[in-house]
This record gives sequence, C-alpha cells and structure tokens, in this order.
Amino acid sequence: MSRLQYSAGEVKWVVVDNGSTDRTPEIAKAGGARVLYSDAPRVGGVRNAGVKASDGAIVGFLDADCVVSSEWLPGPGARALADDSVGAVGGVYLENPS
Repeated sequence: MSRLQYSAGEVKWVVVDNGSTDRTPEIAKAGGARVLYSDAPRVGGVRNAGVKASDGAIVGFLDADCVVSSEWLPGPGARALADDSVGAVGGVYLENPS
C-alpha cells in the first residue's frame, strides 16, 4: 500500500478476508486497513461485503494475487470515473512473469 501514488487521506482500505491461513489480516491492519471477515462461498459475496462497508465515491477491487503499478489509483480508471457518464471501468489482467 505504501508504494502507491495517492494522498493517504483520500483512500480507505477495506480488506475482506474469507479464510486466509497466513498473516493477511495482521499485515493489512498494520498497513492501516480495516479488516472484515466473510464466509461467503463466492468472490461476489466477499466483494459485496467490502462494498457494504465502504463509503467512498470509488470502489476498487484487488484479489490476493494482484500486483498493481504505483500509478494504479490515480491512473486512467480514476480519471475516467471523473466523467459523470462513466459508471464503471475495468482493466487488463496480465500474468506476472516473475
């Protein structure tokens, strides 16, 4: 979270954990995230739990295996969402070569 380009006061992190067996909740809390727990059986239910706990104008979704560039937050998606005629944006998923 600390390598992303954004003003810390503008972003609220909500992490929804649904059964991790590692230190994800502990690490997320240490990074300033609000951590929720969900036993939803599908990713949609887990994401919906996060949305219900959010109060921002923009909600972004990342999964445990996602790696984003430092420009992810202020990037083209957020700029597109500044247009009132745009309701949602998506991105390209690329395999991590490392």
